[in-house]
Amino acid sequence: VHAYLNGVGAGGSWADVTVKADAAGPRGIDAADFDKDGDIDLVFVQRDNDRILWYANDGTGTSWTERTVGTGTLNDGAAVLAVDLDDDGDADVVATSQEDGDVVVWRNGGNGSTWVATDVVQSLGWAWDVVAGDFSGNGLTDLVVAAGGSADRLVWYRDVGAQAGTLAWAWAPTSIPNGQRRAAFYLVLSHRGRVGRDAAAELAVMSLYFTDTAGAPLTSAQANAIVSDVWLWQDTDRDMVLTGADTLVAHVPTITLGPEGWLDIWIPDGAAAAAIAPTVSWGYFVEVGVTANASTQVPNQIRISIPDETTRQCFVIQLEDRDHDLVLTCEPRGPVTTHAIAFGAWGGQLLSDGFERGTTSAWSYAVP
Repeated sequence: VHAYLNGVGAGGSWADVTVKADAAGPRGIDAADFDKDGDIDLVFVQRDNDRILWYANDGTGTSWTERTVGTGTLNDGAAVLAVDLDDDGDADVVATSQEDGDVVVWRNGGNGSTWVATDVVQSLGWAWDVVAGDFSGNGLTDLVVAAGGSADRLVWYRDVGAQAGTLAWAWAPTSIPNGQRRAAFYLVLSHRGRVGRDAAAELAVMSLYFTDTAGAPLTSAQANAIVSDVWLWQDTDRDMVLTGADTLVAHVPTITLGPEGWLDIWIPDGAAAAAIAPTVSWGYFVEVGVTANASTQVPNQIRISIPDETTRQCFVIQLEDRDHDLVLTCEPRGPVTTHAIAFGAWGGQLLSDGFERGTTSAWSYAVP
């Protein structure tokens, strides 16, 4: 394996430097700064002894030190790619196996001294080359693998968002009767981990944002005058209908909002209904109760939101490693907001279409 140093900057003179002599079937070389010291290092796969090696540049390009990414994990390695897959600022490594059809990711611990291997796929069949890019438009790095032999296809592997996934839908009706309760949101929380290797996850914190219809945050006094309670339930029977068969996860009997209208629902550590095993998804209901005189309060119409998660560090719907209470990374998600929720003696709205003014296109409503 050789490096050629451009001596004059215009490609007119090149210095031949040996990086490794007598490499055992080197293939698929790539370059990146694996130890974050400011210079470019090299990585390649040795097909004859199933090793992935990277070589640390001394800064001049004339001296290289061998380091190991992985060994014994690829049979007949074909290609290698350096790319930051987990958005932590360091270069990770992806490699393919021609004979076994494996695609393996090695996550860099930060300076190239430690690596954690994860199988993307096994037995794809003649996995030759691999490229990376955001092919789904979600801000995360996906992989496309060229598979030959009987597979004979390009295969796209979408990054689904690291360790956990959170989805949310607004279910709140446009009106809720005084003194009654309704489901405001339905959540689906997923553990992306590996069976037998990763601990269960658990829901640790669930945050909601309360505003009036103009978007101004509510105070705690305003919220408590309208909302009596908030409950979080596991959809235990998985039927997406809130019934007595579902399990209570957390109950907030008094609404205490932060200065920006935030309500943090803290789930008791170790709650059985908050646990999510690797590869498993669970549904959850967020239910709100309404005070007996909500319709007479000011304001008496509100919106409730689950704000977006713009990065992998998720804080609005926070999932943790159940054994060690470490916050899991998750897929970015857009905001979810209810319709304007009005409150009434029976939850109805008196509608007028303005017909007495000669039009049926303008509707207004009043809450009794």
